[in-house]
Amino acid sequence: MLASKRRIYLVNGKTDMRKGIDGLLSVIADQGDINLFDPEVMFLFRFACNSL
Repeated sequence: MLASKRRIYLVNGKTDMRKGIDGLLSVIADQGDINLFDPEVMFLFRFACNSL
């Protein structure tokens, strides 16, 4: 069995989730040479809620 080449990227800092998928993808694209449509890549965003 081959080892998985999955990569997980954590987006550090507060993320405005109101940007929608296109806005979030632009945040990632600005970070460097990352293939946004690679099925082995996962992106995790931090959401901060100030109303709690």
